[in-house]
Amino acid sequence: MPWVNEKYVVEESEVKENTIDVPYSVQKAALEAMVGPNGLIAVIRFLIENWLDITAAARQRLDEGYPQFGSEMYRWDRERRRYEIITELADTVNYLSSGDV
Repeated sequence: MPWVNEKYVVEESEVKENTIDVPYSVQKAALEAMVGPNGLIAVIRFLIENWLDITAAARQRLDEGYPQFGSEMYRWDRERRRYEIITELADTVNYLSSGDV
């Protein structure tokens, strides 16, 4: 059964019918539960366990994005590159807070 956190369980029928409506307060609590050592460990574990899939997706994104973006990321300064990395990893934290992978 998919879950959001120990206080809010998503039923299998909601998943199949695509009727999941998790309140913002529950989503926020799930995200806040990711803050701290346990969340960091969850992200690192996910990166390690899925590294081959991540690098395959990176290759695919480069192949598909190059015609549109070319060498854009090579023009960024350190601050912009750091910002882009942080925002991409922030999505990872949000996704991991929504349930088991």
